[in-house]
Amino acid sequence: MRRAAGGLRGPERPANVSGRAEPTAWTGSRGGALRALVPETARPHHLPVSLLVLVAVAVVLGFLLILLAGRGQRTSPAAAGAAPQEGLGELAWIRSAGGEGFQRLLVALFGEMGFEAEPGAPGEETVEFLAVNPAPIRGGRVLVHGALAAALVDGEAVRTLLDTARAESAGRAVLVSLGRFSDDAREAARDAPVDLIDGDDLAALVKKHLPQAWATRTL
Repeated sequence: MRRAAGGLRGPERPANVSGRAEPTAWTGSRGGALRALVPETARPHHLPVSLLVLVAVAVVLGFLLILLAGRGQRTSPAAAGAAPQEGLGELAWIRSAGGEGFQRLLVALFGEMGFEAEPGAPGEETVEFLAVNPAPIRGGRVLVHGALAAALVDGEAVRTLLDTARAESAGRAVLVSLGRFSDDAREAARDAPVDLIDGDDLAALVKKHLPQAWATRTL
């Protein structure tokens, strides 16, 4: 031991020949000492806040793009579950089928009700054909007129159909509309050989006599 000014000195620590920095224990606080003893590569690394924000924005944009792509896809109006057109409700799929599809539906419907239909040439918005009821006594020829428009049907349309039915030697007429009939139309049909079938009546008849067509929305 060597005596020095100011008192005794302990034994000198040997020099670090490896060149590496020796860890300093218990410097400052316990946490500081522990951090000094843990290698740099073993310490946990936290992502910067800016990177987390970018990831969150990217996820939100991805969801928005998926929603916009889904809304842009076209859906067949005649498919089951398709969105109904304005003013037609659950009958929109019939409207979308056009005149030919509407005539096929009415011919099939009257066929299920015991009539023998004689299809004519359908128009874009209207169809008209003769149907024969072969039953004795109460049978006979019926003139069927269908209108695809959802507009309110007036009395003049009823009176015109009655005149046409007489000209065709039909004992009765049936006026089918996807819309509704005005009070004047129902008054014109009172005590006359004509039946009025509005959208609600048509839906009920198709559900009863053509359940498969109603379920699949196909004609």
